[in-house]
Amino acid sequence: MGDYEVYCSLCGFILHDLYLEDASYDYRRSQLPAGEEEPPWLNEMQVMGENLDAPTLKKVYVSGPQTACAVGNSFDVDPGEDPRFPAQGQARYVENGRADLCVYEWSVNGYIIPYHRACYHILEKAIASSTGTPVDLDVLYGVLRRIAASHPTIQAAKVLPGIDYGAAARAHRGGWWWPRQGYETYTWDPTDIPDLRAYYAELPVLQGMSSDCEQAQGKDPVVQRSTSDPFASLPTNVLHSILHPLPISSVGRLRIASPAVAHTKLSNTFWASKIHHDMPWLYDLPDNASPNLDWASIYQHLWLRSQSKFPFQMRGLVNRRRIWAICAQIAQPYAVAKQTDEEQRRPPCPMLDDVVASPMRPLCLPRVLAPRTGHLLLVDEMKGFARSRPTFTVFWSCTGALAGFETRYINS
Repeated sequence: MGDYEVYCSLCGFILHDLYLEDASYDYRRSQLPAGEEEPPWLNEMQVMGENLDAPTLKKVYVSGPQTACAVGNSFDVDPGEDPRFPAQGQARYVENGRADLCVYEWSVNGYIIPYHRACYHILEKAIASSTGTPVDLDVLYGVLRRIAASHPTIQAAKVLPGIDYGAAARAHRGGWWWPRQGYETYTWDPTDIPDLRAYYAELPVLQGMSSDCEQAQGKDPVVQRSTSDPFASLPTNVLHSILHPLPISSVGRLRIASPAVAHTKLSNTFWASKIHHDMPWLYDLPDNASPNLDWASIYQHLWLRSQSKFPFQMRGLVNRRRIWAICAQIAQPYAVAKQTDEEQRRPPCPMLDDVVASPMRPLCLPRVLAPRTGHLLLVDEMKGFARSRPTFTVFWSCTGALAGFETRYINS
């Protein structure tokens, strides 16, 4: 146990209240959302670990929600309702009924990983975005454990080794986190964002006819394209397919370099699709919105307001975007591990995929309790292989008793 504090494995920020008692009022207001003395989401944390002595087949557990950071990397962990959580005798319990566990250490209690519940919610969305399936806890823990094991020289870490936490990592230098300028967005709840909800309630709409309607009515402008432009001969839908996966900065550069791309009308449908491609952290964007929404404006507004240096930013959205980038580093190896796990669970031979096991008939002795034994050859000699295919037949009586065997050659 060291004299330092540890941070969330999914966002790199503190796992306790802010220490703002000695800060000025103006600075406290810059760090906190309006009306809040302390961001409650920072204290809502859990840990994930593995109990090899658990009585269940699966060994990975998640603690209860009342987990709290004690000192250094020691945590008072709420056992919760998970039957895989270490019981009395498997871990040291303190007076309040919680287990005293050390995180980010390879110990007898396994490798334990702490995180904010809000950050785990974002990780769930990131994994669902890449795999389309809910989180498999055992696969996830295996991925996190392998990431940590890739840096075995770090014995007592502050965060999960092997993850790039960006600017948060620079603030980890030293034993403790102190509030400082430039990290104001880190304190804002990344899941419950009032400004974002208000924006969703009044999404901008198109003024006049949309570009999709203009193209449907044949009003797509005819542009004189240069023959030296390699994009000049491509139809609009192909240009859209080229531009769609590109970062928005690359789209701007390509429009400068190519007159054909510069004069290509980017439809409302294009921007509606691109906002989901470029900003997957907007997982709560209404999907049943009006068809007359101005998706180009929505893209521009939310892209700018999720930038860390934009003066009119949504701080909660900036924090969500930052955490999403960290969770994406986990979601990518998780998708690979999940696919490998599913392949290993499949039958090894494809010819067995559709096999159906029919009920086996019971064997019973006939009334005459005088068993007879004998040998029945399918082929008497080698030249028999040149003849028709032999068949082996089993006969059963009406009562289900074994009646006899027969070998015969088809068409013989």
